Amino acid sequence: MCYGKSERGSEYAGYEGTQGYTRVHKGTAWMSRFDGCIARSCMDTTSMDFYLSSQTLRQIDTLSVDYATTVRRICLSKQNCCATDRNTLLQFYRSSTSVGANIRESRYAESSKDYIHKLKIAEKELAESAYWLGIVTTHPPLFTEEEATAVRGIGASLRRLLSQTIRSLKEKSH
Repeated sequence: MCYGKSERGSEYAGYEGTQGYTRVHKGTAWMSRFDGCIARSCMDTTSMDFYLSSQTLRQIDTLSVDYATTVRRICLSKQNCCATDRNTLLQFYRSSTSVGANIRESRYAESSKDYIHKLKIAEKELAESAYWLGIVTTHPPLFTEEEATAVRGIGASLRRLLSQTIRSLKEKSH
């Protein structure tokens, strides 16, 4: 692990010899890992984060990014499918990647109710993604069984964690 300051004075920490880094600037920490065009954004600490443990936040962040990047990798490999399938694939891609975006947006909620609501939106996008996954895996399937199983597994883990988190937040707010 190496530590230092950028030319602009931002503090950073990273692993030497890798393409990953963690940067800390004005109380906000995030980590990005570039793997082709994949960026992993981990911990945005804001006023709403006190409702959850940092471990839960990290798990939600990691799962949502893994879900989106898995879907992205699979969708990129299917670019040569027919136009009708591309539209369905694009809808699947959009709903899958919006899960993580909605989770990140929840960090900037204005109240605890707004925080829960934004996580519920992420949960609904995950349900929509499961619907589109069902469409793209029916006959004739666009995904191999291994690809579909990978997406379903990460999605199920993320759904369980989001449901538990929302339930826990609702109990704390009452």
